[in-house]
Amino acid sequence: MNRSAQLAGMTLNFFAFFYLASFVLASPLVGFEDGDNPLVSLAFLRQDANLYFLSGLAAVLAAILLVVSVLALNDMILQSPGSLLGRTASTFGLFTSAFIFGHGILKMNAPGTLLYMESLDPEWGQAAYLAVQMAGTQGLAAAGIFGLSIWAIGLSVAGVRQGALPLGMAILGIVPTLPWLMGLLGRAGILPDSLWLLYIVSIILGIPIWSMVLGVFFLRQKS
Repeated sequence: MNRSAQLAGMTLNFFAFFYLASFVLASPLVGFEDGDNPLVSLAFLRQDANLYFLSGLAAVLAAILLVVSVLALNDMILQSPGSLLGRTASTFGLFTSAFIFGHGILKMNAPGTLLYMESLDPEWGQAAYLAVQMAGTQGLAAAGIFGLSIWAIGLSVAGVRQGALPLGMAILGIVPTLPWLMGLLGRAGILPDSLWLLYIVSIILGIPIWSMVLGVFFLRQKS
């Protein structure tokens, strides 16, 4: 088996696992009922700040694994040194890793500081939490998802051109772009607000499912 393909397949699957874990560990499934409500969220942190920390740690591990995936796929698919498409796609893949890494570090370091600020003044704690939420979820995480969508499209197009990906597998590269496509269509009034749940699902489940399918595909490739 091609070593790069094996490495890419393994890291893509582990990336999917830790990416999903980063959401699950800060979700209603573990008591994090409303991430945008500072009162509810600070109460959750007082009860169990470790889960929020572990959510950040999972994001950091996902980012590290994604770096390996991007470089392995760059060697295997985006291998033409003169290919502007290949270099651009790989760059956005590394951008994605950096954004997710930053989001994870922010979540790992936030709980203690937030609770300390709240102990000094409840309003300070709430304002600080909202700053973390906006910079992290609405900033770094959103930038990471956008970067991943560009990387996925570039990877898919280059994979077809290089003969490394079948057309059907390449078409799946549109899955990571769904959050942004749905967001743009929603702001344009084309998609109803009732589909917001599908938008959330495309972020939480769509990206790791695409990553796992692609990872399994590469693991099954022979040299």
